[in-house]
Parts: sequence; structure tokens; C-alpha cells
Amino acid sequence: MEQLSIYWARLVMKLFPPVRVGGRLVRVGDGLKGGKEGKSMPAVKKLYQSSATNSKAPYIFGHAFQV
Repeated sequence: MEQLSIYWARLVMKLFPPVRVGGRLVRVGDGLKGGKEGKSMPAVKKLYQSSATNSKAPYIFGHAFQV
């Protein structure tokens, strides 16, 4: 897994040239929300959904993975 991560990082740096601000490397990522079901689960919080449709609930309970 460690070697795969190293190769992945190299590929990303080749495909997307790094941006530096004040001499520091800036990486931009996207967030991911993982919905959970159950009564009591550690580290689960209320996450508001940003959807254009009204068919979804305004929020879900789950984990947020963001950079």
C-alpha cells in the first residue's frame, strides 16, 4: 500500500502541476459524505446535503471526509 501511495502521488504531481503560494505547496481536494444507518454510532454527525432536488432529505447522519 505504501508503494502504491508513492506512485499515486507521483502521477498526480505529473498530471496536475503543483501550485505554490508563499513557497508552500497547495493541494486542493473535494469532500465526501458517507451516510450511516443505526441508532448510536461514534463520530457520526448531522451533515447537510447540498442538492438541487427536493426529493432528498435536507440532511443525513454520517461521516465527512474532507481536505
